[in-house]
Parts: sequence; C-alpha cells; structure tokens
Amino acid sequence: SGVAVFLQESRAEGILAGSYDGLLYLQFIPMDVSVEPGDSIVTSGAGGVYPKGIPVGEVSTVSAMPSDVYQTIVVRPITRVTDYEEVLVLIGNESEIVPNKEAAAAAQAATAAEAETDATKEEEAETEGGQ
Repeated sequence: SGVAVFLQESRAEGILAGSYDGLLYLQFIPMDVSVEPGDSIVTSGAGGVYPKGIPVGEVSTVSAMPSDVYQTIVVRPITRVTDYEEVLVLIGNESEIVPNKEAAAAAQAATAAEAETDATKEEEAETEGGQ
C-alpha cells in the first residue's frame, strides 16, 4: 500500500510505500530534486485518504543509478507500529464530521436561549439587590 506524501523541505510529492524487505520507500521523486538524509516526510493530503501535514518519517538513505528516472529513497518511519497499544480508525468524510446547517442552527439557537436566560437572571439579581 502507499500514502501520498511530500518532502517538507522541497515540497516534492511522491508515494511512501512498504516493501517485501520490510523497508519504506519514497517513490517517484525525480533526480533533479535535492534530497538529504534527515529530510522530513509528511502526508500531502492528495487523494483525500489522510489529512495534509501528518509527519510519517524521515529520509534514511538516498541513492540512484545514472540510468534511473527517480531516486531510490529509503525512509525511516517516525514510530514503530509494533510499539502501538491502541489504534483509532476514523471513517467517513468531512461532511459527516462537520455539523450540517440544521444542526449548526439548532446549536446557535440553544446558545442564544442560554444567553437570554443568563441575562434575565442577572437583571432579576440587580432588581432584587436594588430593592
């Protein structure tokens, strides 16, 4: 599987993919892009699967053959998944997460009613205190 990512320093976009040998490779980075060990890799948000800007790793090694079109970039992940005790999986799309117009209007009306009740209580307290 792969994740759409970019190099934080150069903003060059690629795909971070696992492999049979257990390593992560950053694919499709052209030869003319400057990549150095230690460069940060974050999700790009392309494809809509992962939000933009989640740190996923850093460049471990960079190599290329003269005939290659793309660099061979090995990535060290930020964390080791074997260390995870719990994982939270979020499903759905943004429209399901952001309240719809009716829900937003109802919440706004409830807030306005609450403010009106508070103002009435303050007026009553001032009236009682002034008598």
